Amino acid sequence: MKRINQFKVFLIVSGVVALLATIFFTMGNDSNNVIVRTMNDGVSLVQRGVVNVAHRIGNMGQPVIRLFDTFEENQTLRSQMYNYEALNVQTNNYREERDALLMMLEIEATLSDFETVNAVNIGRNMYNWDEFIMINRGSQHGLEDGMAVLSFEGYLVGRITEVSPFSARVHLHNVGNTRMGADVMLQGDSESRGTLEGYDPALGEIIVTQVDRNVEVEIGDRVITTGHGGIYPRGLLVGHVSRYEVSSDGLTQTLFLTNDVNYNDLSFVFVIKRTLSESGL
Repeated sequence: MKRINQFKVFLIVSGVVALLATIFFTMGNDSNNVIVRTMNDGVSLVQRGVVNVAHRIGNMGQPVIRLFDTFEENQTLRSQMYNYEALNVQTNNYREERDALLMMLEIEATLSDFETVNAVNIGRNMYNWDEFIMINRGSQHGLEDGMAVLSFEGYLVGRITEVSPFSARVHLHNVGNTRMGADVMLQGDSESRGTLEGYDPALGEIIVTQVDRNVEVEIGDRVITTGHGGIYPRGLLVGHVSRYEVSSDGLTQTLFLTNDVNYNDLSFVFVIKRTLSESGL
């Protein structure tokens, strides 16, 4: 085993003692000496590095935080948008119902010769959508089988075919190949009588046949019920003449009528109970 060089050991120990003595001496006499400043600068440098790293990490986290905030804001705005749309739909429904009811009041004022019952469409059969509607009035409200039914615009649209205490079924006229058989005429011309024959769903036209060839017809003429035949009372508006043509034998005319009825949206209707003359008034 090699012997330790005593001289080298002496030099190392002497150097360490001299360094420690110098440090204690300078710290005891000047707190702002080179060594202290060097140590403080080192600590400050380390602190700045740590602060910068923390600041950068914080800045990196800000976009993530803002992303979550934006997501929550979008969810809130989307919920408010849905609420606004639902409120808008509800408001439009109320506005349409109000307009319909106001129109019904105006039409009801023109039906002064009739006793009417206001009714609401409460359902339709999915298999016979175009043929029937159910209304919320029945025998308890004075309704009977065969009574005429008008749209809220005032046009004849069908008649009652089945009555329950608090509801009734209405057979509509907008069904192809359905013979109505009602007696009608041009308003103001009792010689223009014809037969309410049926409805052409493809063209949206009501067909009136057996009108005398010599009757003068104009586009836009109003066609009403005559009250004959025991089906409908006199004076119910059926529609307006949109076109007409002479039959193949040249003896009669066929009238084609239109009206403003939306058969897919019969929300409100009138039921004609009886005329004032029929009730003895």
